[in-house]
Amino acid sequence: MKQILLTAALLLSGVPALAQQSQASTTAPVPQLTAGVRRTVLDNGLTVLTKEVRGAPVVSVRVEYKIGSRNEAPGVNGIAHQLEHMMFKGTTDRPVQFGRLLSALGADFNATTFYDQTSYFETVEREKLNAVLALEADRMVNAQIDPEKLAGERNVVLSEIEGDENSPEYRLGRAVQAAAFPNSPYGLTVGGTRGDIEGFTADKVRAYYKKYYSPEYATLVIVGDFDTKAALDAVQANFGGLGTPGTRPVVTSAPLAGPTVEATLGNPHPSAPIVLREAGATPLMQAVYPLPGIYSPDVPALSVLDNILLSGRTSRLYQALFESGLAADGGTLPSTFRRGGWYDFSFTPAPGRTPQEVDAALLAVLGEMRGAPPSAEEVARARTQITARAVLGTTSLQAQAAQLGYDATTANDYRFTDKFLQAVSQVTPQDVQRVAQKYLQDSSRTVGYFEPTEAQAGQESSAPPKRRHPGGL
Repeated sequence: MKQILLTAALLLSGVPALAQQSQASTTAPVPQLTAGVRRTVLDNGLTVLTKEVRGAPVVSVRVEYKIGSRNEAPGVNGIAHQLEHMMFKGTTDRPVQFGRLLSALGADFNATTFYDQTSYFETVEREKLNAVLALEADRMVNAQIDPEKLAGERNVVLSEIEGDENSPEYRLGRAVQAAAFPNSPYGLTVGGTRGDIEGFTADKVRAYYKKYYSPEYATLVIVGDFDTKAALDAVQANFGGLGTPGTRPVVTSAPLAGPTVEATLGNPHPSAPIVLREAGATPLMQAVYPLPGIYSPDVPALSVLDNILLSGRTSRLYQALFESGLAADGGTLPSTFRRGGWYDFSFTPAPGRTPQEVDAALLAVLGEMRGAPPSAEEVARARTQITARAVLGTTSLQAQAAQLGYDATTANDYRFTDKFLQAVSQVTPQDVQRVAQKYLQDSSRTVGYFEPTEAQAGQESSAPPKRRHPGGL
């Protein structure tokens, strides 16, 4: 499956324990998105989250593995993504394409690899729940990984990489990310690098699979119109006998393959811009600032800060970049993961404008955020919008299952978003200024410009910029 990342609305970041926040004015009650969720842990360590939702007779199922590109080092970059592809090539008991088996069930299905997790998901009629569970249990332990199948899927992955590399935005992003986090797996691409992928053998991929694809590394999520007792009986029947005999502890996370992003906080980053002068049609600029990991008590205030910077036509960066005519497209993406994160600012200059002009305007706005707290009205509006996006972003069964899976896997707490929204409701203007001063210093950023060697083409956009896709606050 091509690497598909979850939408930003499903990747709200926060902190599980959420240390004491500054006191704020009384706010409306915060919605509890996890009401009705039941957590069960099998003896083999498999975590199961179930949530009955009455309505259409369908269920959404996800299997989340606590393994992703953050666990890779140079030389094996992309192995999680490569294995994701192999998981659709059949098992010893079912030596056929799993896509065919799932299609025969009428399933809507896919898979994704990300920094902290790999996910497999299906939505089916409720009568097909046991059949889906049987398929997921089978490929958890019996996937066929042989040289012939690997060769075919290696070519598919390499084709995906080639498509990505045709994008100037991708090439600039890779250069900036690698310079910002040169020794961290978070500085590697999720999809993998050509040289590493070409070196994967069936033995190497199989060893990775055997090491990490097991019940104690997995979370199973079931959301929809089903009976919990019957579903748990089916889970026990399909998954209970997997893994090492005896009671197994739940694994919170696989080891990180290298230094954390958090280790770079406060360190000076490259002062000179990275400049790519290559074939292309449109100039670009991108700036990345290191952020703390998902457990930091600063993350809710960073989310409010981002909303104030770029959310709608009255937001500060919209006024400074788009209303002014400096930028034609772009957006912001603050991302927080297990062991660090980053704040990405990426923009396309308007025709006749340069990346340097856009960057100067960006720096001016960030300087204003450091210099004075935002208004109470801005903060209140941001808190309301963040909560609304969280609620509206989880209206479908698939979205609810994805949120639970992400929270349980990356944050290690399925109630994570509830706690995050509670913390957001307490953020003050002073909190926002404090995190801007702490994380958005000019010296902490890595910036890059793409300067095309061909004539610029592109049209100015009058619409608000799209929030950049995925992984963030």
